[in-house]
Amino acid sequence: MSHPLRNQALRGADDNNNGPKYFDYLFYVDFEASMADQNAQNALRHLHEFATFMRVLGSYPVDTSMP
Repeated sequence: MSHPLRNQALRGADDNNNGPKYFDYLFYVDFEASMADQNAQNALRHLHEFATFMRVLGSYPVDTSMP
């Protein structure tokens, strides 16, 4: 899911405000993985290389007792 950031003005493509205008967007990512899983840690580390803001909202243990 994504949406434009509130209270953010449109940005121009260059410093002279020529060309197309862009909004800054906020993206929500939800995936199933344990934070102990090396693949999940690598994915978040790689995402952090591109994101200007990133926050992990939670990590929940899986109930393995259910069939």
